[in-house]
Amino acid sequence: MKYSLLIASVLFFGEIFAQNNWTTTNGPFGGNISSLKRSSTGTLYAVISQRLYQSTNNGDTWILTPTTSPSQLYLNDVMIDTDGKMYAVYYSTLYTSADNGITWTTTASNLFQNGTKIEKVGPDKVYVVWGYSGVYVSIDKGVTWKQISTDQVSNGVGLVSNTAGDIFYSTNTGKLFKHAYQGLTANWLSTMQEFLFLL
Repeated sequence: MKYSLLIASVLFFGEIFAQNNWTTTNGPFGGNISSLKRSSTGTLYAVISQRLYQSTNNGDTWILTPTTSPSQLYLNDVMIDTDGKMYAVYYSTLYTSADNGITWTTTASNLFQNGTKIEKVGPDKVYVVWGYSGVYVSIDKGVTWKQISTDQVSNGVGLVSNTAGDIFYSTNTGKLFKHAYQGLTANWLSTMQEFLFLL
């Protein structure tokens, strides 16, 4: 009986302590957050309803990033490189910013389609954009792009990479693919290894 009470007490207080580890931040408000990133200086960036918000105090308060150029900026996802330069994707356009999101320059336009996410993979930091029209890679920091898949990437699972840079992604048709990392070479091909799951 004492043992049962001890276990119940541990579970009860453990649950209370676990609940107290999470708190709600004060925003950003207004829609679904599609991207959340942290810069090396500690600034948090969130893309919400395709607008870029930032917090410099660990999420206590958020402000709409005061973008001056272009005057109307819409984004799907943002990525921050090791040098602090920001990259943002909006369907068929790649933007870059060297001043923490105040001004943006179009780096690529219509070189990929329907991009909703952007990330770096592998030791050489190859850029990957994916979304409704498949997967694209860039070995020159977004100047040129190569499509390596035409399959729509699943919104539920998406795309991940391992430490070697191999890309894994799931599709809306229930398939899981792997593309071996090719580094800064022209060997990225539109042939994937498909994983089959037998139930």
